[in-house]
Amino acid sequence: MTLDDQLNPNDGSFIDRIDSALFEFNKKIAEKWQDKTYMSKEVLARNFHGLSATTFIYDSINYFKDSSLFYVIPLSIGVVEAVKFVSGFKTVSTGLERDIGYEAIGLPTKTGKYFDVGLYLAGAFYTTVALGGLTYDLIARDMNHLPESLDLLTFGLAYISWKTGDYLDRVDVGGPPKKPKKKSVYERVKEGIGSLIPKKVYG
Repeated sequence: MTLDDQLNPNDGSFIDRIDSALFEFNKKIAEKWQDKTYMSKEVLARNFHGLSATTFIYDSINYFKDSSLFYVIPLSIGVVEAVKFVSGFKTVSTGLERDIGYEAIGLPTKTGKYFDVGLYLAGAFYTTVALGGLTYDLIARDMNHLPESLDLLTFGLAYISWKTGDYLDRVDVGGPPKKPKKKSVYERVKEGIGSLIPKKVYG
């Protein structure tokens, strides 16, 4: 059993299976990121929190324009996400610690998992619908409906990037590999010339 398995228990229930699948999916993203960029997954997580902050604040502006008091909710989330982006601060504990925390205040143990999975899937749903709407708007050249599709897209991306950043904060993939030392111009030229020189074959 890995450390992640111990800190993020899965008893085989439906919600645990989905949460674990999302956890493993984001873990693979983190591993791929580190292998390709040689940068810590913390950088990627902060970028997702930055995207989340931007989209939530954008949504709050739209609510404010419509004179809706709901603007307070996305604005509050956007501010917290902006703090995570700027400072690297994490509000997410391990799955085990979170379960214990909810149980301690009298809520169901898996409240956090329902919250994370619900928002992630909602974000994915809204993003998919928005992309379909954008495709139709562009094909049909319906410029009147285009802003609504864009607003729905930012709404979906806000939740996906929020929860993706949180999942990335929880995964443990160690540090990134060391970036290979870049060869000097002299070494590259030497290797290039060497590859052009015919090799003598001894009989």
